[in-house]
Amino acid sequence: MKQASRHDPERRCYSRLVPDSPTSICLRAGERNYDCQVEDISLSGIKLRLTSKLPADDRLFLEHKAGGTFVGRPVWRGQDTLGIAFELPEKDLERALQCISILVNPDLDLTVL
Repeated sequence: MKQASRHDPERRCYSRLVPDSPTSICLRAGERNYDCQVEDISLSGIKLRLTSKLPADDRLFLEHKAGGTFVGRPVWRGQDTLGIAFELPEKDLERALQCISILVNPDLDLTVL
């Protein structure tokens, strides 16, 4: 797991982490699902690499087999990338941390933590 270094770390509330190996996640926008690659992730948001163009929805849903569903909103769009800010209630922080841990290191055994 590496830290992402593209942006000024002083500006971010949480460090962004880069997965150790290619990691996919399902993004639901409107009525369709899109397979995406995780570029980096933190407690505040995620950067995804897209294989197809998304509609201009304001509310997006990330589906993860171990972590469940997370709601977010797009904060920027690139040609084939998308930045999403999570809408994460305080009560879901522990679940989000576990999901992030699995995404950045799929071999991690969370039962020993």
